[in-house]
Amino acid sequence: MLPATSILDRTENHQRTGRLLIVDDDYTTLALMKRLFMSDYELFTASNGEDALALLEHTAVDTVLLDVNMPRMDGFTCLEIIRRQEATRRLPVIIVSAHSDTRDVVQGLQLGANDFISKPINTQITLARVRTQVQLKRANDEKDEMITRLNQTQEFQNHFYRIVTHDLKAPLTNLRLGHYMLRDLVGNQNDNAHGVLDNMDVAVNSMLEMIHSFLDATEYHQGEFRIQPEPLNAGDHVRRALDQHGPSADRKGIQLTAESCDCVVLADNMMLGQMLDNLVSNAIKFSTAGTTVHISAGERSDCVRVSVADQGPGVPPDERERLFEMFGRLTPRPTGQETSTGLGLWIVKTLAAAQGGRVGADFPADGGSIFWFELPKV
Repeated sequence: MLPATSILDRTENHQRTGRLLIVDDDYTTLALMKRLFMSDYELFTASNGEDALALLEHTAVDTVLLDVNMPRMDGFTCLEIIRRQEATRRLPVIIVSAHSDTRDVVQGLQLGANDFISKPINTQITLARVRTQVQLKRANDEKDEMITRLNQTQEFQNHFYRIVTHDLKAPLTNLRLGHYMLRDLVGNQNDNAHGVLDNMDVAVNSMLEMIHSFLDATEYHQGEFRIQPEPLNAGDHVRRALDQHGPSADRKGIQLTAESCDCVVLADNMMLGQMLDNLVSNAIKFSTAGTTVHISAGERSDCVRVSVADQGPGVPPDERERLFEMFGRLTPRPTGQETSTGLGLWIVKTLAAAQGGRVGADFPADGGSIFWFELPKV
């Protein structure tokens, strides 16, 4: 019986292409394997399954050549254990057997072997099959390493992003408070000062809206949210949106109107409010003075549709398929000093899908846009 060992003798200045573990209790087979592979691979050997498993606990290899018939622990039992362990479950294993019986081949493949070689060994076939498995293992290792690096980069970016956005919110909130205090101090004495303060108000609100959009998008993109569906009155949300966005519409000279039934939807309260807020703020953002933005909600056969219609420029036909994409910034631009992140409609779509609903947009022949979402009716 041969002890577990590593064959490290190599030709000087020759680059090894992989590491092989040869598990066989036959000295002749081991000698042949050594002659076949020693010039291209770093070799490790074991004479039974137990020694092979012990070696794999502390040695990384690219492929295992595993004999079926061995003392103490045969190849099939060893293969089962290799496939059960997390560290080796994807390790390429080639079963080697003196029996070319179909049952050995089938059993080995069913247990997770990647390939099968029969004795007596054909050297060219063996070299080719080992080379293939080593190359596949190296390719998978590179892919896994790349995925790990990408995940680490993404994690760093998300962490950095949260820190920056959270740290920006505090000074912006202070700016907003200072703005309100300045407006009170100025009173009605200076019209020019009020114009400057109005511009400050738009700028601060736009920056806060952008930060909240980025934070929400990060959370929803990673699936880090919980849905708490409950029966909700869609009319209540429409009226709340009317009150909330009325002042910003007035500042732009836009008329904000609403009509709705007191229909009941099964939805998450926070998500329903955010979806409607995004559509209304978008409509106001892209509308001009003297136009109307209209909010409505009504029942359909199995759902409730909430719509926001505007009289803005609409969306060019060739851009409409990108409407609900993440960062889907299109040709139409905000009519005031507002900013657009390209996330608002994507968030509406994401939240609607999470609640079993859907979104859409219609463009009447006489102009304007109607953006809507549908949620299940109670």
